[in-house]
Amino acid sequence: MCGGMDTRGGVTSHSLQSLLCNMSEYICNVSEYVEKLQRCLEVHRVWHMRFKLREQDSLIDQLKDQTVALMQELKGSTTEVHQFYDDFSLHMNDSIKSV
Repeated sequence: MCGGMDTRGGVTSHSLQSLLCNMSEYICNVSEYVEKLQRCLEVHRVWHMRFKLREQDSLIDQLKDQTVALMQELKGSTTEVHQFYDDFSLHMNDSIKSV
């Protein structure tokens, strides 16, 4: 027998076992590689999601700031409307009294 072949050119059980063992090691290596790749993808997804959440938090903070500013403007304009109404009422009462 030469190189795992018997005298008729067939594969010996030893060479077949060696081939299967090599294939098994290769499959194990590929399996480990795939597991590592999956872990890397999960980490990447987590980082991507964190990035997106940070973006959304930033947008929410901007909206809060704008809402506070608008509420202050509205409060100011409401005060101005009330002041205008009070002034108008005072002048109207004065006008009615003078008539």
